[in-house]
Amino acid sequence: MTQVAPPDMSETDLSLIAMLARGYTTDSAARELHLSRHTVGERISLLLERTGCRNRAELVAYCYVHGFLSTRMWPPCRCRCAVHASRGKRCPPRRDDPICESTTP
Repeated sequence: MTQVAPPDMSETDLSLIAMLARGYTTDSAARELHLSRHTVGERISLLLERTGCRNRAELVAYCYVHGFLSTRMWPPCRCRCAVHASRGKRCPPRRDDPICESTTP
């Protein structure tokens, strides 16, 4: 992996990376984020390029090392709020999101 300075990450980028850390496929992440499969694939490719990572596993590791994902919380937050996950907090439960299993600490 080429050493690259950590880029700024949007909330959507962090959500996508948290999903990748949980093992989501491109298709399942696209459904969760309400984006097309193509858009998610392009976003992953852009993140790989911006970070200098060669694959998704390296990208997830890079995000843990650079503090974009918290090592204090595993598995990463399953809901779309990866910003909380990157700060080592669990998201408050969301009534409108049936897949959100997280609870406040």
